[in-house]
Amino acid sequence: MCFFMEFVVMKLEKDLEEMLSKNSFIQRWHSHPLCFWFDVIVLKLFVTIFFGYCTLPFGLLQFERWWGVYRDIYFCGCWIFGLWPFYSPLLRAFILPKKPKSPTTNGIKQD
Repeated sequence: MCFFMEFVVMKLEKDLEEMLSKNSFIQRWHSHPLCFWFDVIVLKLFVTIFFGYCTLPFGLLQFERWWGVYRDIYFCGCWIFGLWPFYSPLLRAFILPKKPKSPTTNGIKQD
């Protein structure tokens, strides 16, 4: 379970990094010094919270223990990371810039 959760988290992180790198507004945001420190704090919190979520089964070693902890926090990481393939297209449409339509006439491209 530990390695599966780590795989799912890495998939989300790589896809999200790719999307954010293509957005010009977010790139300008990252270049500002104050926003850089805001990003550092948010990313540190993200790692602190979800690294523990992924390594919990490795630390507790018994199914009954880590399953109880996951159950008590309502499997929040499984919802966030496991459903990524289903809600990523919506996020992709929101984050990525719209492609300009090329002018066409009756399906023929104009030069």
